[in-house]
Amino acid sequence: MILQPVPGLTEQNEQREKEKMKALHDKMSAQERQNLLLKYEALRRYQETPSTKEELATIPQESETSCEPAPYGRSGAGSCA
Repeated sequence: MILQPVPGLTEQNEQREKEKMKALHDKMSAQERQNLLLKYEALRRYQETPSTKEELATIPQESETSCEPAPYGRSGAGSCA
């Protein structure tokens, strides 16, 4: 399989995305746009707030020794206990 770049594809996709977003924006009422902006701001603040030590402690972690290497030629196919 040979992959060939398509000249201008990124620009085409960006233009389509802009048109789609404009159509969605035009359908929304001023109140809906305001609610969306408030949700966006709340999400941004949440994402920018560092996790506490307690929150980080709830994330499961695997050690390097608990994982078996992937078989030869099968990247990502290893298993963790």
